[in-house]
Amino acid sequence: MRLLHRACIVCLFAIFATTVHASESLQVSDAWVPEAPPVASVMAGYLAIHNPGAQDVTISAVRSADFASVEMHETRMQDGMARMVRQDKLVIPAGKTVMFERGGLHLMLMQPQRSFRMGDRIRFELVTSAGAVTFSAVVKAASLDGDKHDHHHHH
Repeated sequence: MRLLHRACIVCLFAIFATTVHASESLQVSDAWVPEAPPVASVMAGYLAIHNPGAQDVTISAVRSADFASVEMHETRMQDGMARMVRQDKLVIPAGKTVMFERGGLHLMLMQPQRSFRMGDRIRFELVTSAGAVTFSAVVKAASLDGDKHDHHHHH
């Protein structure tokens, strides 16, 4: 019985250590989502992801209970037109920060499960090679230069 007790403690410590390590592996900052009309079927998300670690970390998925799906996209100019290219995986290099911003990498938030107003917080989870990392994004006013995705052409 004593051996079983020790094994349980070791397992719990390993789970806790993995969770702490995962949350320390990537640091998310400046996460925000532009406010969209309640009827919008697609929204965008922007953030900065910093990897303070000594090893690259790969993001393989992004999730949120508030959307049917979340995808990582990169806007690229092709034949004079802006096109969105889905990123199935994204490597955050050791010691570097990757920006998700207009005109570059961004989150595509598909089929919102509810409407959002300025000031609302939306929870997300990054699925990474170092474990899950959760963060919240705040809904902010859309700026005049536009957050619509109707000018993009899907592949």
